[in-house]
Amino acid sequence: MNDTTPVIGAGPVGLAAALFLADQGMRTRIVDAAPRAATESRAQVVNPRALELLESTGVAQAMVAQGRAIHRTRFY
Repeated sequence: MNDTTPVIGAGPVGLAAALFLADQGMRTRIVDAAPRAATESRAQVVNPRALELLESTGVAQAMVAQGRAIHRTRFY
């Protein structure tokens, strides 16, 4: 019997789910269709609510430290 909970997808939602499950003491196995990990960033924007949710894990602070703040955007 396998004692891990599968998390489908290694994108932001899948990784966050695995992180929150691990915080609750649950082991996870991340399953993704990509043959290997991406070597470049896939996130263009992280909204404030996502940062709030990740605050307790320490991930939000690391993201802000490594990211670049955008103060305004124009769409045409």
